[in-house]
Formats: sequence, structure tokens, C-alpha cells
Amino acid sequence: MAEITINIDDYITPEDIKVQCMEAIRQAVFNSYYRDDRKLNSLITNLSYEFIFKAVSDCIKEDAETLIVNKVKELLSEDDSSIKYNLWRKKDIYQQDESPAITILHKAIKDNEQMIRNKVMEHIDTFDFGDIQTAMYEGLEKILYDRIFCK
Repeated sequence: MAEITINIDDYITPEDIKVQCMEAIRQAVFNSYYRDDRKLNSLITNLSYEFIFKAVSDCIKEDAETLIVNKVKELLSEDDSSIKYNLWRKKDIYQQDESPAITILHKAIKDNEQMIRNKVMEHIDTFDFGDIQTAMYEGLEKILYDRIFCK
């Protein structure tokens, strides 16, 4: 059987190859995402974040992600109830949904329920209840003493 060797560089330029590759990517994105709005929105959002973080980092001459993480930590460490409320908001008659943080927390607890249960039982088994009993007797003794002598 005869073998034919074709050098693609003789027929198409590197620029034409780039154009064809970009067109293939466009077509693949179109086929994958066009009919699914959630996938398309997710793709656009992810690409936007990458562009925005780079643009912000270039403007402020710092790493935008690190700056944002540090600012969020700073805001959460302040005693501002509105920030904490919005972060840890529970579902009620006014809010139809819990905050994402609460949802993540509940999922983490559910996913690790057995480990949490084991740790709690381990602490109960090793806890010295004598200290509590002594403290209760001392507290009861003080209350009775104060009542008897009207202090």
C-alpha cells in the first residue's frame, strides 16, 4: 500500500489554522451551551470573573482575590450585625431562602454527622462530671446561705 505525506503548511497558513480553531471552539460552545441557559450563564459568569479579577488587579496594583478575601475577613471580624445577619440569614416569613452560608453549613453538618456524633460521644465519655457536681453543690450552698441570711 502506498503512503502519501501531505504537509499542511503548504496549503494553509498558521493564521488560517488559528481562525479555524477559533471557529471550531465557537461552534463547540454554541452546540454545548446554546440550548441550556444555566450552562451558558455559568460559562459567561466564570469568564467574567476571570476578566474582572485581572482588570481589578491591574488597576489597584495588588492581587484582587487576596484583597477581597482580606476585606471580607475584616468585615466579618467587626461587630456589625448587618454583615453577620446577611451572611448567616435563616429562612423566615420575610426571607424565602437561607443565606448560602447557612445552606453550606447545614450541608457540612449533614455530610459529617457521624464524625460529629463520634466526637461528641468521645468528649462525653472523657468529661469529668465531678467538677460540675462540685460546682453545683457550691452554687446551691451559696444560694441557700444567701436566702437563709437574707443577703
